[in-house]
Amino acid sequence: MHSAPVRVPVWPGKAPRRVEDGRGARQADESDEEEGEDMVPPHVVAARRHARSSSVLEGAGRTLKGRDLRRVRNAVLRQTGFLDL
Repeated sequence: MHSAPVRVPVWPGKAPRRVEDGRGARQADESDEEEGEDMVPPHVVAARRHARSSSVLEGAGRTLKGRDLRRVRNAVLRQTGFLDL
């Protein structure tokens, strides 16, 4: 059994911008080089996300249930772009 393909939205500003030169070839925009200098390594991004999310896991020392679990789930879905409310 296979599931149907899922279309993942591309966030505006995250896709690399490219410009065509006179010969029809595509080249990276000059601003791409400037943005590359500010690139954060993936392991640093993952560490920051983990640090922010750990407070939810370590909270009051109880298991989230019912309304609290729903609120956390909806907050995660909103932040990842899968839920628009």
